[in-house]
Amino acid sequence: MTSHVTTDPYPDLLSEKGGTGFPYLVILDAEGNPLSKVTGARTIEGFEQAAGKAKEFVKFRALAERGDARAQCQILLARLEMGLLNAAEARREAAELKDVPSDLKTRLDGFLADFEVDDVLREVRLEAGRRFLQMKKSGRVPQDGDKGDTFWSHVLEFAEDRSDGDVFEEALEAIKKIYGDQINQKWVERQEQILKKIREP
Repeated sequence: MTSHVTTDPYPDLLSEKGGTGFPYLVILDAEGNPLSKVTGARTIEGFEQAAGKAKEFVKFRALAERGDARAQCQILLARLEMGLLNAAEARREAAELKDVPSDLKTRLDGFLADFEVDDVLREVRLEAGRRFLQMKKSGRVPQDGDKGDTFWSHVLEFAEDRSDGDVFEEALEAIKKIYGDQINQKWVERQEQILKKIREP
């Protein structure tokens, strides 16, 4: 659910459970903690496979609580696969693991490398946004639609990172102007929510 309706009791439920888009199906325990997600085709076999993974997760969780190092690693990997951790959380929890089995270490290192790639790309985007904002301040703004979208999208991300509401709003309005009636309204709603949070005292 990503309705952004103020009366909705769970407006961020989708992202809290690891979802990034629709459809997203996840099996939860009685406390609402994700145990596994349904991947691939929505078939009986797919649901059975997800149910099997959920049972495994419960088993690993019980073993992990008793100090089983392998199970602790398997729990972390399962949570990473469901998209429940950000880079900082993943690195912290990985650093806390002891005696990671070699067959699981390769998978864990792969996830951590994925986060590192994301970090590098984000740094590149933010640097581009910073430079594009300098261009904008000196009156150099691209007129081509594709270049304009790239230009303002990076400025938007940079403004969000710096919590600069004025620049964020200007970039958002510029992008809306580029796309006109063709713009994705759900995307616009998400950006408006970000702007609202930036402007909150």
